[in-house]
Amino acid sequence: MNIMISLTEKIKNLNYKNGRITIDANVMFGTPIITGTRIPVKTIVKYLRNGYNPEEIIDELPLLTLEDIKAVVEFEKLASK
Repeated sequence: MNIMISLTEKIKNLNYKNGRITIDANVMFGTPIITGTRIPVKTIVKYLRNGYNPEEIIDELPLLTLEDIKAVVEFEKLASK
């Protein structure tokens, strides 16, 4: 199976489960974002890698919820497999 097809299927399943991450070619050129915002998943990942905890990220980006950040962590786990 093609790796991109496999990743796409995993992402569809993640979207189906919680709907918190959107990938739409018409929104930010298909960059994965938090649904209902223009906050890219990669921005949240950068915060996490730089040692921010979820509460600090929410302070910086108040449109986010703890569930959004959990979805990003799950998304990253799927994407890295």
